[in-house]
Amino acid sequence: MSRFPVLLVALVVAAALATPAAGQRPAPAPETEAAAGSIEVEVNKGTLVRLSRAATAVFIADPKIADVQVKSPTLIYVFGRGAGETSLYAVDGEDRTLLNRSITVRHNLSRLRESLKSLLPHAAITVDSVELGFLPERRAALENLNRRTNMPEIRGVVNTLMQTERYGTPLAQSLRVLSAEFRNERMMRAEEKAARLPAILTVPMILFILPPLFIVLIGPAALKTVTALRQLGYMN
Repeated sequence: MSRFPVLLVALVVAAALATPAAGQRPAPAPETEAAAGSIEVEVNKGTLVRLSRAATAVFIADPKIADVQVKSPTLIYVFGRGAGETSLYAVDGEDRTLLNRSITVRHNLSRLRESLKSLLPHAAITVDSVELGFLPERRAALENLNRRTNMPEIRGVVNTLMQTERYGTPLAQSLRVLSAEFRNERMMRAEEKAARLPAILTVPMILFILPPLFIVLIGPAALKTVTALRQLGYMN
């Protein structure tokens, strides 16, 4: 794979991990029935869960991973706070369990998937938050990305993300500066290759271009000379 598509994907990842714009409206929350199975939500997003009967108490095991709001006795709203897994419980007035379901909170990768699909519609690229989900810090996941790719461009994106997370600098401005540096580096590499082109073409020119050129230029004169010598009797 060439460096430009990898760099493009890295920049899209960095933009998708940024904080959403202030005036952006969230999408309507989907609704889930209180059946068996796990509830999956993304960070900073939620889903509605409808109960079969009225509940008097609703609680969640780990409030750092997910939070819950009771909209009505039969309708609760589950909101993702951080990546991980926890459990959701709901009981009625007689302490009978109405709901006991596990909740899986994943990182918000919807914007990243949409951006990759729009930029590379025919590319088979899948996005998952495996490392971001089980590693304690995002820094560790970024360092692993840098170690796996081992590319200067990816290293620059990773350093920018870590500095933004550590010092709170604006990510959009940092990415604009970084993309400008990458464009300048690509132009310098292109100019360097163009400067080496005459030296690279010297050997093919000597072997394949100059001999036919000499034949075309000198051939007719040589044939005329041979014909003239035969007419004068110097050649049989």
